Amino acid sequence: AVAEAEAAANEQCRVAQEEAEGHLAVLEAKQQQDDVLKGGESLQAERDELREAIDALTQEMAAVAEAEAAAKEQCRAAQDEIERLSSELKEAEFERLSTGDKDREIEALQVQLQEAGASSELVQQMKDEMELHMSALQAKQEGESLLKQQITELSSKVEGLQDDLYKQQAFGESLQAERDELQETLTQREAELEKVQISAASLRRDESEEQEAELDRMRESMAALSQEMTAMAQAEAEAKEQCRAAQAEAGGHLAVLEAKQQQDDVLKAEIARLTAEVERLQDETDINKSYADATRSDIAKAEEEAAQLSEAVKAKEAEIEALRAQLLEGGASSELVRDEMELHMSALQAKQEGESLLKQQITELSSKVEGLQDDLYKQQALGESLQAERDELRQTVEEKSEHEAEVERLRESMAALSQEMTA
Repeated sequence: AVAEAEAAANEQCRVAQEEAEGHLAVLEAKQQQDDVLKGGESLQAERDELREAIDALTQEMAAVAEAEAAAKEQCRAAQDEIERLSSELKEAEFERLSTGDKDREIEALQVQLQEAGASSELVQQMKDEMELHMSALQAKQEGESLLKQQITELSSKVEGLQDDLYKQQAFGESLQAERDELQETLTQREAELEKVQISAASLRRDESEEQEAELDRMRESMAALSQEMTAMAQAEAEAKEQCRAAQAEAGGHLAVLEAKQQQDDVLKAEIARLTAEVERLQDETDINKSYADATRSDIAKAEEEAAQLSEAVKAKEAEIEALRAQLLEGGASSELVRDEMELHMSALQAKQEGESLLKQQITELSSKVEGLQDDLYKQQALGESLQAERDELRQTVEEKSEHEAEVERLRESMAALSQEMTA
């Protein structure tokens, strides 16, 4: 009713204002005419009256607005009174309830309040634990990326070790072929040296026999010097001829020995080269051994980190099982958190599968490293055998040097014999 009265008053004010404006326009037109005709005194009076009427109408509109505000205030007061009466009615109805019903309702409300507080605390606790799980999962992802990087580095190291082993195997095969050639050459040299020794022994025997025969002839010639001067000269010429033949034969033997000496120098140079190659092979074996040790240490670290990750995953699974039990006790209010926990369970399961795959790769790398170590040990054994053969070759060369010294002494004795025969 107040709103309708307000609308009606506003409409009346608007109509009155329009009528007043129309009258003012008419009066102004008449005033202009009267000013032209009569000077407009009466019209000015009417205009003043109309202005006073407009002012009175404006005051009435202000009074209507004040009445409208008062009506709104009364409406608010009435609404407050209605709310107060409703609350009193509810209190009266509550007082009509029995005391037992009141107690039961109060207890039920308290239980509901406690459950709501416990549920909110449990939800907050689960949110905190979920944040911890997320941080742990992020740390695991970083650990997995680090493990993958280490596995990549180990794979590159293993490939490098395999290449070095292939090179060492090829080098060992070449050394084996060179050793066989040197062994064959040494056998030939030994056979030739035996022939030289036999020829030198026969030469010494022949020379001693010739010396004895010559002494006999000299004794006979000295006994019959006066009678056999011609025979002695002939015998002397024959002795010189035999000496020249012996010297020529010794020169041939010396040439053969010099050729053998040159071959022995070549053999010594070959032995020196073989020694250097064996030392280089030993150095490469030591380097590969250090690489293998470093690889083993890296694999041990990776296995330790994988074990730590596995233990962390087991601990998180236990926590998730406990949270799942709490969720089962909490009921349907934590359904969203249960879904998130199931998602994290699937993520953890995927992480466990990734960890098992990483462990398998680490096991394969460990087996490869063990194979490489076995190959290194074989290469070391081959290097040791080559070194032993080198030592044997050196000993053989030393023995040949001793034989050469003996041949040199034989040469000196032959030179002294030739000088004695010349004298």
